Order: sequence, then structure tokens, then C-alpha cells
Amino acid sequence: MDINHPEAPDRYEVTYRNLPCGRMRARTVGRPVRGVPEVVLVQGMAVSDYLMPALARLGDWTRAHLVDLPGLAGSGDPPHELNVPQYGEAVAAWLDAAALGRVFVAGHSSGAQVAAHATALRPRDGTFTGVDVRAYPRDLACFVRMHRDLARVRPVHPMPGPLDPETAFAFLDRHPNVRLAPQ
Repeated sequence: MDINHPEAPDRYEVTYRNLPCGRMRARTVGRPVRGVPEVVLVQGMAVSDYLMPALARLGDWTRAHLVDLPGLAGSGDPPHELNVPQYGEAVAAWLDAAALGRVFVAGHSSGAQVAAHATALRPRDGTFTGVDVRAYPRDLACFVRMHRDLARVRPVHPMPGPLDPETAFAFLDRHPNVRLAPQ
């Protein structure tokens, strides 16, 4: 296997949770490691299979979950059309139902905005962290940056972009537990 182009995992656990936002699928690899937070990957819009190689790499390090958003990928339809904040509520509900404890939430592409909303909804003890994995998820740089962020786990994530400064500062004012991550 080329470290810059990891393969999808050979084995993974599939779970479904029936939540108010709809039936949500998650695929899980790895095992919990004492003192290391589990990772929850949030897909971008439409499909999630492209994140399976990233899930495999994270599963080598800790237990990792790829959550499919309601109405997308392998999840069931939501009771109504959802917007980004409502997808964030869905991820927060999934996290509550999964009862994982301390986790690191990583969102790719538009999933970063969803992760940011889930983070803002669950500020308990800095439990949730959202990060926009801007590099294509098969790129080694993605994992280096994610590992660096995981090593200093704290409630930090970049603002979902693109945003004008007024909107960004209004978001930060409403969610004091969310901070801009240094670039």
C-alpha cells in the first residue's frame, strides 16, 4: 500500500441508529485506545465512500466512525429537507446515541460546516472538535494535519468557508466554545 493512497478497510462494522432526523448509518473501524479520542468523520454532501481510505488510516490509530448524513449515502431519508445546522443537530444526536465519550469530529468539505454546528451544540468539556480536512482525504498531508490536531485535542475548528467577516464574527459571538484554528 502506498501511504499517500491508502486503501479502503477490508473489514468494518456497520450500525444504524433511528433518530428523530432519520435513520443514520455509520461504518466503524479500529479499536478504542486508552487516552486517545475516537474519531468521527462527517461526509460532505451526497456520497461518503470516498472517505473509506481515510477511515482505514484513522482506524490504524484509534477507533474511527464514518457517519452518513440523513438522506445521503447509506442513511435513510429525513422527515423533511435538512439545512446545514439541522445536519449538525443530526450529528449531535448521533453522537449522543452512540455515547462515545470524548471524540474528535472531522468534517470534509461541506461536512466541516456540519461538524462546526455539531461542535457548537455540544460544548461539554471541550468534547467535540471540528476540522475542515481541505486536502483530498487520500493525501498524506490530510492525516499529518489531522494527527497534529488530535495530539492537542481542544475545542478548535476553522470557520466553515467561505464566509464574510461579519458572518464569521457573529458565529463566534454566538458560540464562545468555538475558536478559529491557526493555519
